[in-house]
Amino acid sequence: MFDWLRRRRRQRLLTTPFPDEWADILYRNVKHYARLNESEQSKLRNDLRILVAEKNWEGCRDLTIDDEIRVTIAAQASLLLLGFRDKYFDLVQSILVYPDAFVAPDRTDLDSGLVLEGETANEGEAWYRGPVVLSWPDALAGGRGESDGSNLVIHEFAHQLDM
Repeated sequence: MFDWLRRRRRQRLLTTPFPDEWADILYRNVKHYARLNESEQSKLRNDLRILVAEKNWEGCRDLTIDDEIRVTIAAQASLLLLGFRDKYFDLVQSILVYPDAFVAPDRTDLDSGLVLEGETANEGEAWYRGPVVLSWPDALAGGRGESDGSNLVIHEFAHQLDM
């Protein structure tokens, strides 16, 4: 029954017109979008609308989440969904976005039985059945193709597909 309700809610969402402002964001911040054919662009637009609507978007360290952040990140994640039908990273409930790299605890088990503990600066993380954590400047640079061929959003959401 819950699947039926989810499908119905998604169908209703997709009957609304795609916002013009969002299209501008796609062309400005998602370099790959312009390289897709019309059918792929349409699917990406639909998938990103579902991700924007269904995920809990949280700004960390006083970052205010706006449409530019949501659309840019959701569109890059949606690139991974082009070959799938009705897959929307359902195990990802939240997307946490930082205004810069963030510090996280780090633990390394050494072969000798010793454990190194400390902190490390991260651009992103993906947690099993948990959030995807991203640095906004790195997510934006990857979307615009300004990061030497690497893409943080695609990298972290690919981990979610693996999990």
